[in-house]
Amino acid sequence: MDTGGAGRTRRQRDAQPRDVHAAPAQPAEKLEWQYRLATDTRGHIGSNDRHADILGVHPNGLSGGIVFCHATPRDDEQILTVLTPDDDLRAALAGGDADVVVSGHTHVRLDRTVPGAPRLVNPGSVGLPYQGMAGAFWALVDGDVEPRRTEYDVEAALALLGTAGFPAFDDVFPEALRGEVSAKSASAHFERRRGA
Repeated sequence: MDTGGAGRTRRQRDAQPRDVHAAPAQPAEKLEWQYRLATDTRGHIGSNDRHADILGVHPNGLSGGIVFCHATPRDDEQILTVLTPDDDLRAALAGGDADVVVSGHTHVRLDRTVPGAPRLVNPGSVGLPYQGMAGAFWALVDGDVEPRRTEYDVEAALALLGTAGFPAFDDVFPEALRGEVSAKSASAHFERRRGA
């Protein structure tokens, strides 16, 4: 029986990260959840392209454009971490004209500059952070990309989220929101998924 990490030390969890993005044991539940989520948000999202948007803004201190995307400007599923080799990162970000790419996907905070590629910033995650500490991780873009962290009542958030009916809730949210998943272990996990 999986207890969601209860009884394991932080070192054991870091050494053996679970795939928190794995499909729930009952795929029908996942499909129902995704349909409900899609129905609830369809009006909000509208016809926006789910990939990158290049903003024509140039905040003070940032000379070029900024691209906001889920993973990379070309691929919503591509994985880039602090451990990704420089050549792979350069190839993943090639072809654009922005100076900064702000992405999410891995939920791990990162600020990385590689010669020949735009600066890559992942502010972390507000709702499912893998930082080894609790809080909402985000960034302010104003003159630079400034990482921020906001504390909140994690147990109250878990209680509220638990009522939403998300499949495999206990396997996905508690450890991350309580700060029990480190950036190091999450990055290593995502690099394995990337095939490195």
